[in-house]
Order: sequence, then structure tokens, then C-alpha cells
Amino acid sequence: MIASVVFDDKEIKKFVSAIERKGPKLLETAVNKTTSFGLKKVTDTIPKRTGNLRGFYQQRKTGQLERLIFSKLKYAEGIESGFRAKTIRTKRKKALTIPIKKSVLTSETKQIKKASIDKLFRRLKKRKGKTSRQIMEEVGIVLAKKANIPRIRAQRNFERVITPATENRLRFNVIKAYRTLGFV
Repeated sequence: MIASVVFDDKEIKKFVSAIERKGPKLLETAVNKTTSFGLKKVTDTIPKRTGNLRGFYQQRKTGQLERLIFSKLKYAEGIESGFRAKTIRTKRKKALTIPIKKSVLTSETKQIKKASIDKLFRRLKKRKGKTSRQIMEEVGIVLAKKANIPRIRAQRNFERVITPATENRLRFNVIKAYRTLGFV
């Protein structure tokens, strides 16, 4: 007695073709969502007192399922890994102009307003019994031959916070894509 078993493979073929059509799109969507989450996490985690760094992180597609979050600013790596203490000295000018109030800065370029510098030098010429330091504090600009920059400790935000959170989000998004495809 011979027994034969016949499988109807139409359903299996339909399932496989659905995976081939929808799978890459769903996985790419999962990676895109994770990258957007990572970028938001970067801007939330980086300290506010790091200049323009928070707003200058970008994402770039490096492969079909690869994304890169980076910043073109030179000091981004220094904030992450720390800076040694250093001294800044003038090169061409007689003195460094250091803003100590936001009111002396222009809004778009973060440069000191020329009017503020002119005001400082007018007041320094006509002191009226005030010391140079008092006048500089009133105007909001300090003049110095050198500036001692203290050591900045490493933040390690990517290592401590951003990378683990982004990996968890990627895992969540990929599992969601697998469920949409019919796995698990």
C-alpha cells in the first residue's frame, strides 16, 4: 500500500512573495523611525550650554539599512570625549573681546555688535570715577590679553544614553515590522 501526500503550496508561495515585496520597505521604515528617534534623543541629551551643537546634528543614509547621526562642528567630538585645559592668546589683535551678556551679540551670527564695542571704548575714555572692570561689566564685554579655558569633563552621552536607547528602539521597530509580515 502506497500513500501519497500532496501539499498545496499556493499559500506558501503567496506568503513568500509578500515577504519579498513588503519586507525591505518595512525594515527600511523601521531604520528610518529609529534614526529619527536617535536624532531627537541626541538633541534632548546634549547639554544646552554647548553652543550651536544641539541644532547641528544631522542624519545621513550610508546604505539601504544604515544611517549615520553626526555633527560637522569641530567641537562635537570634544564635548563627547572632553577637552584639556588651555589658554587662548591673541594673534593679530591687541585684545580678545569676550561677551558676558547676550545683549551685546547679534542674533544671527553670534558676533559682538559693533555698537556695543564703540559704547565700551567711549565709556573707557570717559570713566567718571569707575574702574575698567566696572565699565566692562556694565557694557557686557570683557577685554583680555589671554583667556584661560578650564578642563571640560567628557560627557559620554552617546555611550551612556543615546546608543542603548536607540538600539532598544531599533529592536522594537524591527519586531513590529516582523509582526506586520506575519512572523511571531
